[in-house]
Amino acid sequence: MGIPKRATVIFVLVFLAYNMLGAGIFMTLEYEGEEQLRDDVFNMGEALDDLVCTALGYGADCADKPAFTNATNTSLALQRAEDAFKERIQALANSSTAWSEKDIPGIIMTERELRTLVCRVINITERAVRHGLDPRSTRDSSSPRDWGTLAGTMYFCMTVLTTIGYGHISPSSEAGRMVCIIYGFFGVPLTIAFLSLLGEGMREIQERATVTALRRVGRLGPDAMRRAIGGLFLVLGTTLFVFVPAAVFSVNEGWSYVESLYYTFVTLSTIGFGDYLAGRKRGVEYSIAYQAFKGFWLYSGLAFVAGLFLTMTQGVNQARVRMEQQIDVPRVKGLAGKMGGSKVGALTDTTALPSVG
Repeated sequence: MGIPKRATVIFVLVFLAYNMLGAGIFMTLEYEGEEQLRDDVFNMGEALDDLVCTALGYGADCADKPAFTNATNTSLALQRAEDAFKERIQALANSSTAWSEKDIPGIIMTERELRTLVCRVINITERAVRHGLDPRSTRDSSSPRDWGTLAGTMYFCMTVLTTIGYGHISPSSEAGRMVCIIYGFFGVPLTIAFLSLLGEGMREIQERATVTALRRVGRLGPDAMRRAIGGLFLVLGTTLFVFVPAAVFSVNEGWSYVESLYYTFVTLSTIGFGDYLAGRKRGVEYSIAYQAFKGFWLYSGLAFVAGLFLTMTQGVNQARVRMEQQIDVPRVKGLAGKMGGSKVGALTDTTALPSVG
């Protein structure tokens, strides 16, 4: 028993090292591009903020600008702009000349300048959304870094190796994309083997529980006891990997419990829509414990769900085989009856379907 355990430990360490290696490589290749994108988003927001301040008469430095943190302040700003516009129109109507200096808008832009500004805003916004950065981010409140932290790059490696692929984060450099191909090509089989190892451990625990229960409770037979223990493990596993994590995500992400259940299923089934993402709230510092919980939950939950789906698939196949037997055997007997009673036994013997455990 010592050698298998030692081999298992070595395999787990190799798998963790593969995750760490990928995280280090992607951090090196993608960090600079992410920082440039973040600077572009921050600068765009500051430039637009300055334009708004100038247009509303707060000055280019926004010294008199109120905090746009609630609907009341926003309404006041809009009302101020409307009053200023009406004042200018009234001044034009009462003036003896065509216009006065105060009637000149705070911002004068040519059509080309306006188009350039709009295209720049759209381009930066699209890039930000494509790479998981909230375009409303500021230097003081932004989405978490993906490539600038070990937790972010590790999480990306996990989405690659498990084939979840939410789509909110992806390499932007040519080198990063080439490394992703190679990393995933060798890493996905390694991850499948790792999840199989976790699944075998869960099955071993279930078998030990079954043997212990048979020793202590002799009223049920082996098959009935296995079904009972299997049902118990199904309930426990669903609670540990679906219901409890959903509650954790609901508290930490501010989602409803239904939204959290939806996220856990979409993740553990590797559907990975990406419409709900844990750990992506703007301006929130997530704890290391929460980041570690996500990683542990992802791998152990995938092993549980993979085993559950495998059991369900086996059950469907067994039901299909039994259905085929029920359909084909009467047909064979009917054909044998037409050929003559003396040949019934021989025909049914040669055409009988194999039994399925």
